[in-house]
Amino acid sequence: MRINLNLDAKELLKYIDRPYDVAEVSELTSEIKPSLGYKVLPVSIIDGKIELGGHDIKSHYLAKGLENSTEAIFLWATLGKELDDKIHDLLSEDKIYKATLLDELASFAVDFLIEKLYLRLKQDYIKKRKFLTLRYSPGYGDIALDESERIIKLDYACPISYNGSMLVPQKSITAIVGISSTPELRNYPKGIGLCRGENCYACKTWACMKN
Repeated sequence: MRINLNLDAKELLKYIDRPYDVAEVSELTSEIKPSLGYKVLPVSIIDGKIELGGHDIKSHYLAKGLENSTEAIFLWATLGKELDDKIHDLLSEDKIYKATLLDELASFAVDFLIEKLYLRLKQDYIKKRKFLTLRYSPGYGDIALDESERIIKLDYACPISYNGSMLVPQKSITAIVGISSTPELRNYPKGIGLCRGENCYACKTWACMKN
């Protein structure tokens, strides 16, 4: 299901921690044309193996996060290829400041919008006496980024693709959220589990914690 969410320049200004021109930010924000959607899918976890909408996903981290869920929601948000092209065009015209500012605004915008969608759904499910888990995305914990290729196929309305190293368009986010009858975890899962040896100094996930 596709969702329309408005984006106001004022919503992004609070994320910018350097001098800016309000008119310029408003102009660049008008270039952002978001597309968002979600799909509710059955989920089952047996011996740490996750089956989501007929697709298998390998992740101890996600399995732990969804352990009390019988359904899950696939969320996606993208700002479109046109925005990628706009940033490229600005760079090719040596408009470095504008390109950098638009890139920064877009990064904030896509995260802001998927969180806005998540919070809207969270409130909707509370009315049904259901609770949503935290958001889980490929590339975090032990959810391999390559899982993106099968995850985006969970919703054929999703216009995002995966080229083997990143999502396309670049300003895109996908996530899995569990639906549970019990209140969600306040923090991401922690504990001893698999570790891929990446970013260990900063890792706080259940999958990668060493102690």
